[in-house]
Amino acid sequence: MKIIDSCSQDNKIRRSLRYSICDGAAWAAMIGLTQDYVPAFALALRATIGQVALLSSIPNLASAIAQIGTPQLVHGIGGRKRLVLIVIFLQATLWAPVLLIPYFTPDYRVRWLIILFTLSMLCGNLANPAWGSWISQLVPQDFRGRYFGFRTQILVLTTLSFTILGGVVLKSFSANIFLGFTLLFGGAMAARFISWHFMHKIYEPPLPNTQVKFKLSHFLKEARFANLRKYMVFVAGINLTTNLAAPFFAVYMLRELGFDYITFMVVNGCATLGNFLSLSFWGNYADRAGNRRVLMLTSLFIPLVPLLWAINHNLYFLIPVQLLSGFAWAGFNLVSINFLYDATPAKERIACISCFNVANGLALSLGASIGGYLATHLPPFHNSSILSLFILSGLLRALVAAVMLRFREVRHIKEIKLGKSTSSK
Repeated sequence: MKIIDSCSQDNKIRRSLRYSICDGAAWAAMIGLTQDYVPAFALALRATIGQVALLSSIPNLASAIAQIGTPQLVHGIGGRKRLVLIVIFLQATLWAPVLLIPYFTPDYRVRWLIILFTLSMLCGNLANPAWGSWISQLVPQDFRGRYFGFRTQILVLTTLSFTILGGVVLKSFSANIFLGFTLLFGGAMAARFISWHFMHKIYEPPLPNTQVKFKLSHFLKEARFANLRKYMVFVAGINLTTNLAAPFFAVYMLRELGFDYITFMVVNGCATLGNFLSLSFWGNYADRAGNRRVLMLTSLFIPLVPLLWAINHNLYFLIPVQLLSGFAWAGFNLVSINFLYDATPAKERIACISCFNVANGLALSLGASIGGYLATHLPPFHNSSILSLFILSGLLRALVAAVMLRFREVRHIKEIKLGKSTSSK
């Protein structure tokens, strides 16, 4: 908690930063019980590869379109906190019908899962721009890497714990697998309500008095946004090429490799563990060397992960591969949002975060849609078209990293080398 104490001397802000960690931990519990297990649930419902693709593409598309209106919603509802509390309550509530899906008419189970999961993600993502603007005002710029690194470590450890719990539950209820999924999603609903409770306690600083009427046309044309546009194109490109393959790792493990839920949990949990172990390193390094440097380094590793999956499917080979994946994505995800906070003025931050999320939502949706088609049409590699898709995804990630990393660092960096302090920009 020393990191929190160093962020501000204001007791109200220090308390809020602690409550934010509690809120985040509860959110992470929900993620641990659902992130890897919703695709597994769809497969248990006998979803096709095309339906697995839709389970990723439709929620991302709907969320991207909806977030265009987030700035207007914030002002219409009367504040960032109020909007966040409303949509998070709705997200928590939506897990109730999801856990009842196994008792629906068999022919429509997967369709209902896609619809309800889309609504759940829509609510969660609607909160993101308002939450990002809100929390970024509470954390001083020079401490963002360390605070969010520390906070994310707590979240990742919680996610890992509940991912393990989810695997154990499903293994224990393998004879009645849908009861196991019901317990997971019931726990996710309870965790999100706990998250909502702690959000009530977080202080919301006032928005800047000078309000700017943000127009998408200005963002697309004005020179002052040129660097931010380059950055958004890069991140969207990485997300598009990643999501060509990401929805189908569960299909490959559970159907083609025949992994049981414990092995499935171990493989996914190793990525979360790698994430946890490296967050402190990336947070400190980002504060010293800058967010762009971290994005550049992690972009060297991210393309390797799907290529390594295509080489060997032995569990003892996949464990270090997943640790590498967690290491790379920990740095990338941590600094990608911090860069956005640094690059946007507070009075325009909600709108800029909305644009960022819209671009990434569209990229994720397009990637999953294209991947769903290619997963059944690419020539097989080692008797699997999904492995061919992994190889294509890795090569395209490398291409994006090589071609699109053209933006510049936006804040003053004091990098320490050989005991001496030097300044760079």
